[in-house]
Amino acid sequence: MLEILSGWFGIHAMGLPWSIEKILGWRSHYEAMKRWAVRCESCYSNGRCVSGDFEDFFLAFMVVCYHLRDFVIKTGGVRADEIDSLIQKSEAMGICRDICHRSKHHTISKPSIDEDWSLGRSYHPWPDGTSAISDFLIAGSEKRQPLEVIRECVRFWEGLVTKGRFSQPSNPFARG
Repeated sequence: MLEILSGWFGIHAMGLPWSIEKILGWRSHYEAMKRWAVRCESCYSNGRCVSGDFEDFFLAFMVVCYHLRDFVIKTGGVRADEIDSLIQKSEAMGICRDICHRSKHHTISKPSIDEDWSLGRSYHPWPDGTSAISDFLIAGSEKRQPLEVIRECVRFWEGLVTKGRFSQPSNPFARG
C-alpha cells in the first residue's frame, strides 16, 4: 500500500509531506482549540451539565489551548519570550497552563497560578424538582466556572489573531 501512496503523493517511507493537524501551521491548532471549546459548551444546557464528557473535554481543551503557544512560536513568527509574556499577563491563560501541565505530568514544579487547582462537581436540585450537576474550578483560592475560564482563554487567542499578532501560514493548496 505504501508503494501505491508513494506513487500518488511522492511520499517517503516516513509519511506524507503534510499532516492535517499542522498543515495550516498555528491556524490548524487554533481551529482545533475552538472546536474543543464548542464541545465543552455543548455539555451544558440552561446551566445544567447534560453530559458526562465535560471533564474530559475540559482537560483536552486546556492542553490544546496552552500548546497553541508552541504552534505560534514555530509557525506564527512570534518569539517564545514574547508569547510567554502575553500569557503571563492573562490570569485565565495562567490557569490554563497549570491545568495543562498537571493533567499531562501529574505534578507541576513552577505553577503560574495554582499547582493544586481542583476541578469539582456539585449536585443541587432545580426548582422543577430534577437534580442538576454543575462543575466548578478552584484555582488561586477562587471558585470559578470552568466554562468562563474556557471563554476567557478563547478570547485571549482570538484577540491576538484579530490584532494580527501572528504571521499567516502559507496556503499549502496554492498553485505556484
